Amino acid sequence: MSHSELIGSSPTFRVVLDKVDRIASANCKALIQGETGTGKEVIARGIHEVGARRKNGLVEPRHEA
Repeated sequence: MSHSELIGSSPTFRVVLDKVDRIASANCKALIQGETGTGKEVIARGIHEVGARRKNGLVEPRHEA
C-alpha cells in the first residue's frame, strides 16, 4: 500500500486511509464530497494510486463555473 500524497497519523485520518484502501479494492465508482480545500482530489488520486486500475489514466473532475 502506498499513499505518497496522503500523510497523517490521527485516528480520524487512519479511518480515511482505511476507506481509501477499501474503495480502491472494490470495482465501483466513488463519490467524494466535502468543502472546498479539504483534499477531495488528493483522496481521489490516493484511491487511484492503490487501486487495480492505477495503470489506466485517472479521469480528472470537470470544474464548472
